[in-house]
Amino acid sequence: MTRPTRTEPTFSGVIGLIANALGRMRADDVSDLAQLRFGVRCDRPGDVIRDFHTAGAGPHRRTSPEFPGGVRQADDRIPSDHNKRLVPTHRYLLSGAAFLCGLEGETELLRSIAAGLKRPARPLFLGRKANPPSAPIWLADGLRTDTGLLDALAEYPLGGLKDSAPSSLRLLVTASQDEPWDHMVRDIPIGPAFVARTFAPRRVRTLYLTVTPTPPFPITNPHDPLDVWIPGDIVA
Repeated sequence: MTRPTRTEPTFSGVIGLIANALGRMRADDVSDLAQLRFGVRCDRPGDVIRDFHTAGAGPHRRTSPEFPGGVRQADDRIPSDHNKRLVPTHRYLLSGAAFLCGLEGETELLRSIAAGLKRPARPLFLGRKANPPSAPIWLADGLRTDTGLLDALAEYPLGGLKDSAPSSLRLLVTASQDEPWDHMVRDIPIGPAFVARTFAPRRVRTLYLTVTPTPPFPITNPHDPLDVWIPGDIVA
């Protein structure tokens, strides 16, 4: 079994993370969240790595006869052949990547999402429960009621990128009905999508943002030669 990954966050993945932060269950309807317009800025692409897993390696010596171990088939039965009980999986994921994701829609819904991300009902994870975010995903100045999605993604500073800044950034946004689009992704959740696995196609528009050269950064602590301010960092 192979579980691939895209090179950037998907709309369905972000909606699943938000639904978890809001305390919703997997069987809950997420149609209200699916109406939002989605965009992502690729600040750092990262590297695609492979995580090898095996499932159903049992039976364990302490397993009772009625639970022989192994992975169940579609008919809910466990194969009698021990060799068929083991299912190897190749799971691909991104390492060292950085993205800025944005949503556009009804203000009150965005306010509830911001509050949920600030104080999530449950622990948040990226794709798998073993992959928690390495930094808070909530932005204190992320809710902007007077700015459109494209402008918000283009204007937000490149915080936290202490290596060399790229010369251009790739933006992927949901294309409106009258906008051109260049590719399609099936990642719009339909109803209880995370149980029924029902997703609709989304038209995506690719844009490129030129990064303006940044002047020398001021030193915030003159006694520490490594204490350099990066746009987007919080300075006490």
